[in-house]
Amino acid sequence: MNVPLEVSSFSFIKLMIDTLLKLPAERDGFSFFGNVIKRVEISGIVVGIRNKPSINTFIVDDGTGLVECVSFNNDTPSSFPEIQRDSFIRVWGLIREWRGKRNLMVVHYELINDPDYEALSILEIVHATNSVYAPGLFSNQSDR
Repeated sequence: MNVPLEVSSFSFIKLMIDTLLKLPAERDGFSFFGNVIKRVEISGIVVGIRNKPSINTFIVDDGTGLVECVSFNNDTPSSFPEIQRDSFIRVWGLIREWRGKRNLMVVHYELINDPDYEALSILEIVHATNSVYAPGLFSNQSDR
């Protein structure tokens, strides 16, 4: 079953990083349950930060994988002044591939201080997958 166009084309799809890294590339984006998506939301712990004159990056680890989050500088020394290593972060971004490596072009981010957010985020991903993205994917296996 396909996701309605308004969900897959214009929304940020909440994913685990391993899923993000495994999405098959399509001409106009990345395939997710039969739909082409470009925008995702991830969350995890910042495990690395790199600031260069023209580009700033930070690496996020959610326990399933690592993804580099990228922002190009606009005459500022750092696009992420408050982000520190070991910060828990939520990132909205556009999926990109550069030099054969998948990354996120940062649209927005939010530092998270709620200790329950990580568990809530995982439950939201499972719920959205089962009820919106791929209804019935996690249905009771004994019904088959």
